[in-house]
Amino acid sequence: MKTITEAKDFLNENYKDGCICPCCNQTVKLYKRKLNSGMARVLIAMYKKGGSFFHVKDYLREYNIKNTHDWTLLKYWGLIEPMDNLKGGQELGYWSITEKGKQFCQGEMKLQKHVLIITNKMIGFSNEDTDIVESLGNHFDYNELMN
Repeated sequence: MKTITEAKDFLNENYKDGCICPCCNQTVKLYKRKLNSGMARVLIAMYKKGGSFFHVKDYLREYNIKNTHDWTLLKYWGLIEPMDNLKGGQELGYWSITEKGKQFCQGEMKLQKHVLIITNKMIGFSNEDTDIVESLGNHFDYNELMN
């Protein structure tokens, strides 16, 4: 590649399948991440905990709630927010559910089913909608989780 324009053209043609950036050697790929049952389960746990900031991983361990790190993707939908520290950064591990997150848990709204991410940056959403019950999937009992 001889120019930045050529590199941009290459990335625009290949990011959907994944490629290596000719400028920085970083992998560039479009990821379509679904609001899945694990995320929905953690969101409900956060809903039940209340609206204050808390260390989510410690809370999930304490109550033996199985999870993956996928739940942090809930930030892209605006369902959770990180706690800021006094130095202007984030207090690692401390999160709170947002009003939008509470409304989603209560079944008051639908959201886009997938978030589109490239190099850890959200670039948009899919056109499909989902609600909390659909996000949990068929093997979860919504009423049981909420009680």
